Amino acid sequence: MRWLLLLCTTVAGASLQEVGKLPEYCYKVQFLSGEFGWCNGVGIQVTVDGGRSWNSLPVPKVRYEDVRAGFLNPQQGWLASYTHLFWTNDGGSTWEERMSPPGPVEVRFLTPDVGVATAWLDLAKERRGFIPAAFRTRDGGRSWIRQSYGNREIYQDLRDGLGWLEFADLEHGLSVELNATLFTHDGGRTWKKSRYCPGIDKRRMRQAWIGSDMWGSTSAQLLDAEYGWWTVEGDLFRTTDGGETWCKLPPIRLGKDLMRIRELHFVNRTSGWAVLNGMGFSAELPITETQDGGQSWKPIKLAGGPGIYGMSVVSESVIFVWNNEGLYRLIRD
Repeated sequence: MRWLLLLCTTVAGASLQEVGKLPEYCYKVQFLSGEFGWCNGVGIQVTVDGGRSWNSLPVPKVRYEDVRAGFLNPQQGWLASYTHLFWTNDGGSTWEERMSPPGPVEVRFLTPDVGVATAWLDLAKERRGFIPAAFRTRDGGRSWIRQSYGNREIYQDLRDGLGWLEFADLEHGLSVELNATLFTHDGGRTWKKSRYCPGIDKRRMRQAWIGSDMWGSTSAQLLDAEYGWWTVEGDLFRTTDGGETWCKLPPIRLGKDLMRIRELHFVNRTSGWAVLNGMGFSAELPITETQDGGQSWKPIKLAGGPGIYGMSVVSESVIFVWNNEGLYRLIRD
């Protein structure tokens, strides 16, 4: 472990207000409003009072216990495992089974009817192992159509790996790989590999590797049809054309240390926050904030505040953060 000396100016006027305790083994929290949110962990938990209390949803028994939930609103959402897909219209009290794409890595619904999924297809019969694939539904997951999905060559290196989906609207999205991104401007019907802006030396860029922390410092957000941010091992990029090209931004530094970034959250083209990856540091790391689109960052040093593991940004005034001790609202004084 290294000790971290904080030399940056802190942003005054921010504090943490504890709102409740998270359920046990809760590894991913998402809020849609100041009241409604859910937790993926051992089972699925939901809150309708801003995290003060949590209720466990009945989860259908499937072959694999690793199930992940997503919601469009407090009533409508989906539940996906490696082999099954379910839909709810009553907040998770009951689930209707739908058709699952083969071996999905991630399923994301954009409306109750339109959804996209990424998956690995088994090509053992051709002695090629697995290749990535994308699927799209227009009938709420009752049927899926395979879509064009990038270039297979980016998967020849074990440093690359199929990631997760990030959509700004019905048409514009990213597929976030370990060391690359693909983009779509037609709702997932076709995917193309992103490029870097001229002048970037790819040989000097940092690479993430498959391992226990392989997604701990790879994150991305597509804010709208044009603007988005992406980070790999502390290298930070911004797109202004919906993910077609990525231009490099200055990295986040605390003192002399270049920081790896666990999560990125922007509310508009200028204001955003980053949750730092604390692996290797014994100090509790602050949240960092930008007001110029990622050109510069300042830490929000929360007096007595615990180290933060995750963040869900609903709006500029509704921000949740959490760690092993509890769930908090970030309050501006």
